[in-house]
Order: sequence, then structure tokens, then C-alpha cells
Amino acid sequence: MKCIPFVLVLKIFLRSPWLHLKYCYSKSSTLTENCKTALCAIPPNPSVRRIILFPVLGSPSCCFTCKLRLQYHAGLASGLLNQQSLKRSANQMGVSAKRRPKAQPTTLVLPPQYVDDVINRIDRMFPEMSIQLSRPNGTSAMLLVTLGKVLKVIVVMRSLFIDRTIVKGYNENVYTEDGKLDIWSKSNYQVFQKVTDHATTALLHYQLPQMPDVVVRSFMTWLRSYIKLFQAPCQRCGKFLQDGLPPTWRDFRTLEAFHDTCRQ
Repeated sequence: MKCIPFVLVLKIFLRSPWLHLKYCYSKSSTLTENCKTALCAIPPNPSVRRIILFPVLGSPSCCFTCKLRLQYHAGLASGLLNQQSLKRSANQMGVSAKRRPKAQPTTLVLPPQYVDDVINRIDRMFPEMSIQLSRPNGTSAMLLVTLGKVLKVIVVMRSLFIDRTIVKGYNENVYTEDGKLDIWSKSNYQVFQKVTDHATTALLHYQLPQMPDVVVRSFMTWLRSYIKLFQAPCQRCGKFLQDGLPPTWRDFRTLEAFHDTCRQ
């Protein structure tokens, strides 16, 4: 049988990496099959196995040679696979990036008249709640919601989306020195600071970008449940006060009152 020069074999492998990979796989498979055949040919007697296995498979030269061959071919196969996978992933990423459609903006720009109409309808829905709408910056609306004689809420809106809420006591000042709504300073009372935190959580709960009017109406319905902030007991412990505070949490579905620690 005529031997193929090593240089020729190396050129063929460099030109065809998959042929090299196939060769590495066949070499590894051959070594594994030879070991299996040798093990199956040994009788099941433990003493005979010990006598045969030790000089044949347990010799240092045999094990070391097989280990080096397996590591060599496995390393070559791994390198080839990594190169091919990187090429495929790079090409796919390039194609997907070109064909990927542009993201559509989720914020709806609504005319001010529509926003005013939605706010007026909500104001008529709740007699015990009064809503004053103003536009100090031109287009963005700001609401001053007065809930009975319990509290006042400053609502900062962007179109018909609520950005920020600040809850203060009924007798607290909600205006700055120049007569504008104070959207930065928090309440001086801990109970209304708690309600402000819960209102921020409610904004994250009521999310429906395609129907912002429903979100505003749902939030106002939830806010209206604080009309009995100092009169409703906790639905879990039955107490009116806990650590000197009334139940400041309102369930998003049932609107029931809970203390901050009792709702968990």
C-alpha cells in the first residue's frame, strides 16, 4: 500500500476543515471501539480480568498514548467546530440585523382636547372627588385631586400617561412661592408618605399603553378608596392603628384596606 506524504495530507486538511473534523472523529471512535472490544473479550472472572487488564490496558505506555491521541483529536475537532459556529452566528446576526423591523413607539400622542374630555368624565364619575386641570408648561397636564377632606394628590401627566404622584394632607400647602403646584416636596406626615409610595406602586400595576384612558380611570378608582383612610379597619388584623398608622394599603382588585405589614 502506497503511503500518502504528510505534507499533502496537511494541505488537504487545511483546505477542507470538515474533512479534518471527520478524520479526528473517526480516529477517536476507532480508539474507543478498540477499548470496548478488548474489554468484551475478557472473561467475566474477576481474577482473570485483573491478570489481563493490568498488563494490557493498565500499562503506562498504552494509557498515556491513548490519552494523548484522544486529547489531540478532541482539541482539533473543538477548534474546528468553534470556528464554524462563530462564522454561522456572525452571518446570522448580520442578516437578522438587516431584516429586523424598526421598533414602533409605544407612547401615544393625544390631542389636549381629548385629554381634557377624559379628565372631565372621570371628575363627573366621583362626586366626592374634585379634579382641577392645569397646563403650566403648555402641553403637559397637571392635576390637583382633592378627595373629600382627607387628602390632596398632585398628578403629573404626559399626554394621558401618569408620570408622578405626590400625596399630601388636606391642610398642607401644595403650591410653591410663585403659585405653581409643588411636584417635588413630599408630605410632612408619615401616613401620606406611605400613601405616596403605594400610589407609585399602583402606577406600575395599572399598565395598558394602548388604552391610557382606562389606566387613568382605574387609578382614580383605586385612589378614591382612600376616602375612608382614617375610618376603615384593617381587613386582616381588624385594628384601626398599627405603629400609630392607619391601614395605608389598598388592594388593587378588591380595594380593601390593609396595614403595610398585614398585606403580605
